[in-house]
Amino acid sequence: MIRIHVTLVVVLVAFLAQSASAFCGMFVAGAGKELYNNASQVAVARVGDRTTISMENDYQGEPDEFALVIPVPVVLQEKDVKTINPALFDRLDAFSAPRLVEYYEEDPCAERERYREMRKRGGRPPMPSAAPMDKKLGVTVEAQFDVAEYKIVVLSAKESTGLETWLKLNGYSLPAGAAPILAPYVKRQAKFFAAKVDVKKLKRGPDGKVVLSPLQFAFNAPTFELPIRLGMINSQGLQDLIIYALAENERTVVVNYPNIFIPTDVELGDELPEPFGKYYLKLFSTAQDEAGGAAVLTEYAWSTGHCDPCPTPPLRPDEMKQLGLARGYGVVTRLHARYSNKLFRDDFVLGLTNHDRNFQGRYILRHPWKGEVKCENPVRGQWGAGQPQAMTGNLSVNVPANAPAPVAPVKR
Repeated sequence: MIRIHVTLVVVLVAFLAQSASAFCGMFVAGAGKELYNNASQVAVARVGDRTTISMENDYQGEPDEFALVIPVPVVLQEKDVKTINPALFDRLDAFSAPRLVEYYEEDPCAERERYREMRKRGGRPPMPSAAPMDKKLGVTVEAQFDVAEYKIVVLSAKESTGLETWLKLNGYSLPAGAAPILAPYVKRQAKFFAAKVDVKKLKRGPDGKVVLSPLQFAFNAPTFELPIRLGMINSQGLQDLIIYALAENERTVVVNYPNIFIPTDVELGDELPEPFGKYYLKLFSTAQDEAGGAAVLTEYAWSTGHCDPCPTPPLRPDEMKQLGLARGYGVVTRLHARYSNKLFRDDFVLGLTNHDRNFQGRYILRHPWKGEVKCENPVRGQWGAGQPQAMTGNLSVNVPANAPAPVAPVKR
């Protein structure tokens, strides 16, 4: 018998929004997002030079104070922006989260037929004129449109202070100190995708709380980056960011910071001394500290369409297409960073590298047979439907034996 627990560790990308925060098996429970004070999650798909970014807006506060500002390399048009089903983030999280697997030893005297069933994958299947104040501040409105409950503008700016002033005058509730963070983007002539909420179009959940749709935008650019510095402005300390990175054939890495694999296939004995969520949080913190703090941990890298063990049905082709992979299948990499403005001073530059072996964070409990042993030649060590491929009690940050070796990113 095998039971699978999956951590539901999710994170919030602040981006200037104020945050609140092939085995048979059964999904039982996981460590919830309440483990993190500031948590966010973002999905990033890369195909050729096209990047698709999907963001869950877990915003707690007055909806008319919501402000989202993201530097982008090109002017986005209405056709490039849409909202997506928030359930996609739950699916990504459940599919890729680190998992606790419990094995129960079978009766050492029972006769049984040994078999292994191989899983087979399916077939591969008009622009407003600039106002006088805009010109004075050096800000140009490059595009303006509505998507669902969001009012969106795309801006360019000559000075960061002028941009900060324009945003505040136009109802974007920015925290103090935004201009110095905006300055490097202005210097390299980035555009700024800004969104605020149209309160007349708000949706509310069954509990009456405001529900903001996840925003998705896509663009073509030779660079593959994820801006994180703006989200640090209103940080009260450490924030957790989980990136679900999707590519057609490759694993995704952060090029400009150390990448390590979370310790995996850890044998935990018969029982955990504390809830799995708390155990994993300590393991993650230790691994990042031993890597020097400013490191990004890979928690999962696996081809879609199958998983092992599977806490949830694999991601479907239609879900992958919604997230930016037009062919409907590929590789999902789960990257986890706990960051602050002291640890990470630069935005994440992403790259693609060879995906030569699937990887996951897996933690193992084994419960020995405790019933009577009535036969002469008992066969011990038969653990449910299968035996882990790699076992180690090492909780250091060394790359596990079955992890794909980090290599230089493949230039696209």
